[in-house]
Amino acid sequence: MKFTLVIACIAASVISLAQSQVTSRTFGGPWHDNAEQIIEAEDGGYYVIGTTGSAQNVDSDIYLLKLDDMLDYSWSRVIGGSASDRGTSLCLHPDGGVMLFGYSNSYGTDGYNPIMVHVDANGEEQELVVLDQVEWQFSKDIFPHPDGGYIITYHTYGGEFGNQDLVISHVASDGTANWELSRGGPELDEWGDLILGENQVIYAYGTKGIDEGSAAYLLGLDLAGSTVVEFDYGDGEYTGNGVEVVINGIVLVGGYRHFDEGGLDHYISKFSFDGELVYERLEFTDLGEEVLHDVVEIDNGFICVGRSNAFGFGGFGVMVHRKSPS
Repeated sequence: MKFTLVIACIAASVISLAQSQVTSRTFGGPWHDNAEQIIEAEDGGYYVIGTTGSAQNVDSDIYLLKLDDMLDYSWSRVIGGSASDRGTSLCLHPDGGVMLFGYSNSYGTDGYNPIMVHVDANGEEQELVVLDQVEWQFSKDIFPHPDGGYIITYHTYGGEFGNQDLVISHVASDGTANWELSRGGPELDEWGDLILGENQVIYAYGTKGIDEGSAAYLLGLDLAGSTVVEFDYGDGEYTGNGVEVVINGIVLVGGYRHFDEGGLDHYISKFSFDGELVYERLEFTDLGEEVLHDVVEIDNGFICVGRSNAFGFGGFGVMVHRKSPS
C-alpha cells in the first residue's frame, strides 16, 4: 500500500556559524517522523529514508524523501501496510532508483520481519520482498554486494545465542540468501555500523551482550562470507558504534563506562587488519555522557560525531570531534 505524504517544510533557513554557511531543512507532518540515512542520487540530489507516523495508516510507515542539490523538497513516498513499518537503511539499485531496507509486521508472520522495497527514480514502488519468516527480526543496514545482490545486517530474537542476536547475510534481490552468519552473546546484541573496505572486506561493528555488561564486537568477512578477522573489544561495558577502514588498519569508535556511576564516555581506537590493537584513546568527563556514533577519515585525522549532555543547553546535543591520526 502506498500513499503520498503532504510535506510541511517547518523550517528552512541558512544559519551563519563561525563564518560557515549551514543549510537547515525540516520535513514531516503533524506526528512523529524521523530520518535514518541519506545517500546521493544518481540524477542529482539526495534520497533520505526514515519512518513516519503522519500518514496515520494505523501505525507507522516507511518514509522515502527525495531532495534536490539545495536540500529542497522534490517528492516523498510513504510505503507500508496495515500495521507498523519502519525504514532503517537504503542504497542505490542497479536498475535505477533505490533499494529500501526496513522491518514490518504488516506482512509475513505476526512478528516483525525485514523487508526490501525497490523504488524507481520517480518514487514508484516496483517490488516488495519479505525476508525470512522467523518472528521478531529487525533490519539495520544494507549496501550493494560487488558481485550482485546486497549485504544486510539485522537483529533477531529467534537466534541460537541468547536474547537479541546479530545476523549478517548476502541476499539476492528476491531475498534469497547466498550466505548468512549469526553471532551473539547471552544478552542483547546490536549492530552499529556496516561498511565495505577498499580491501574488499566487509566490516560489521556492533555491541555484544555479555554476562557482566557489554563488549564491542568486530566481524570482518570476505565477499564469500568467510571470516577474515573477528574479535571482542573492551572490558566491562563497551558499545561498538562506528567503523572506518584506513590505509593501514581499522578505526573504531563508541562508548565505554569509565565511572561506576553516570553515563558512558567515548573512545577512538585503531587495530591492524589482523585484529592487533595499535592504539587506544579513552576520553572521559565527570560532567555527563559523551558517546561517539560514527567516524570518517579526513586529511590529517578523523571527524567523529556522537551525543553529549556534558555541555550545552541541557539534554543531549550533537557532538563533533576532530581527532589526530594517532
